[in-house]
Amino acid sequence: MRLIEAGGLGSSGEIVEGNMDRDIEKDLIEIECAIKSQEEKDNMFTVSVLQRCHKLVSELKEYRELKERLNSVYGECDGILEVIVNHLEHHEGIDLPEPVFKARLLTDGEVDKWEAFKALEEQGKLLKLPCAVGDTVYCIMTSVKGTKPTIFSQKFDYSMIDCFEKTVFLSREEAETALEAPN
Repeated sequence: MRLIEAGGLGSSGEIVEGNMDRDIEKDLIEIECAIKSQEEKDNMFTVSVLQRCHKLVSELKEYRELKERLNSVYGECDGILEVIVNHLEHHEGIDLPEPVFKARLLTDGEVDKWEAFKALEEQGKLLKLPCAVGDTVYCIMTSVKGTKPTIFSQKFDYSMIDCFEKTVFLSREEAETALEAPN
């Protein structure tokens, strides 16, 4: 069996080092064949051990595929999976129900931008606009004292922030409701 060729147990039971980069698909096929052979011989203990080996080798295959995918995205980085898991374990502020887990890997530029936004938020300098600049809003205007106010549409810009929900509204209906409300 190739297990002995590539590494395995020596004559006194010690682990013999071998080639760890061998073809996992071939290993899985060999284990499956060995399971069938041992089932035919009714050697259920050996079947059980081989089934556990098959499960472990399958998990190793999945791990290696995941590691290859990470390396294809971030380049060859020894220990990248461990670094990512460590960061995720120590990240505070994520309150997700079990077993849901949500994460996104960010580029250096995205992390810098996020940190800048976080700093602005902490300083009270981050402003959430009620709509996008350029969206249509509805404004109430009184041209002459004593005349009936009119509603007109206009494109939203930063100068309207202080008037929002006073004389500037997202819909004509909201503006009409504001006109009908007692002062």
